[in-house]
Amino acid sequence: MKVLIATAETQGKRANDFCCTNDGELVMFGIECDNGTVDDECGCKRALCGIDSAKATTTFKVVDMDITRDEFAEKIKVFYNERWSMDKPTSEKLAYIQVEELVRLADTFCEKDILEKRGDRLYRREADMGKKTC
Repeated sequence: MKVLIATAETQGKRANDFCCTNDGELVMFGIECDNGTVDDECGCKRALCGIDSAKATTTFKVVDMDITRDEFAEKIKVFYNERWSMDKPTSEKLAYIQVEELVRLADTFCEKDILEKRGDRLYRREADMGKKTC
């Protein structure tokens, strides 16, 4: 199944890029501030969160990983339970919502595409930024 993983590839394309995650770890959506802009100092509106490290990156890669939706959701549930002390019924529900959205988004891109988040949208990091077929 296609998923998104942290990568340092293309770091530096934007002056405000950062990658504090472990290279290759699964990423998910994190918490975002109510105020601010995509390019502010916080960075929450342009980053995804590493599931293992709980750290953020502005670059992530589409890969085909041998993982099921249930396994992916379990990793997110553990993150919610251990990092955010979320109750199990809520963490399970939110984990499956995240997995479905992340897989849906990954499926709209080609394997090995490097992506960035700009607000509520993901974009391919390429010079032409045009349509690409896999």
